[in-house]
Amino acid sequence: MQSTLIYQPMKLLKALILTAMLVACPTQVTFAKSSRPQCKATTQNGTRCKLKAQENSVYCHVHKKVSSDNRCNATTQKGTRCTREAKSRGYCTQHYKMYLEGKL
Repeated sequence: MQSTLIYQPMKLLKALILTAMLVACPTQVTFAKSSRPQCKATTQNGTRCKLKAQENSVYCHVHKKVSSDNRCNATTQKGTRCTREAKSRGYCTQHYKMYLEGKL
């Protein structure tokens, strides 16, 4: 315990202050850590995504699911519908550029 006091006095001080705040007014203490849960998606290598989920969602900004009514209308090279969010004229950013160039 003494080594903790010598090497980490700020951690002890923070713990004492937090304890005093909880005793004095437990309903008004807020914590600095994010209350948002971890993203529920699985990455390509099979591990769970480490990013925080967006508000009112279980996914982060990378893995958020786009509703089908707001998806890009373009068809991918594989022949499937693009899964990105539509931004302009029913296309995602990439396909909108192709639309302007007359490639769609």
